[in-house]
Amino acid sequence: MDSIGTWRILSLLDAHGEEEVYSATDAANEDLRLRILRSEAPEEDKIAFEEMERTEEATVEGSRRIREIGRTEDGRPYAVYSAL
Repeated sequence: MDSIGTWRILSLLDAHGEEEVYSATDAANEDLRLRILRSEAPEEDKIAFEEMERTEEATVEGSRRIREIGRTEDGRPYAVYSAL
């Protein structure tokens, strides 16, 4: 996995539980983080992940800016946000 959509993955930063966190960049070389659920996660966890990210996007200002919430081609939810 070298990229997801327009986001280029640089390296794996952390893997725990059902998710992985990657260092990523965009076309402007902005330092980003990409959180993605592992494919083994149950569908209800995938839905909960997306809801949690959308809630955080709507309520948390200043800590991180969510750039995109989506799903990979194989159905895994992900969120891309600015690095702190």
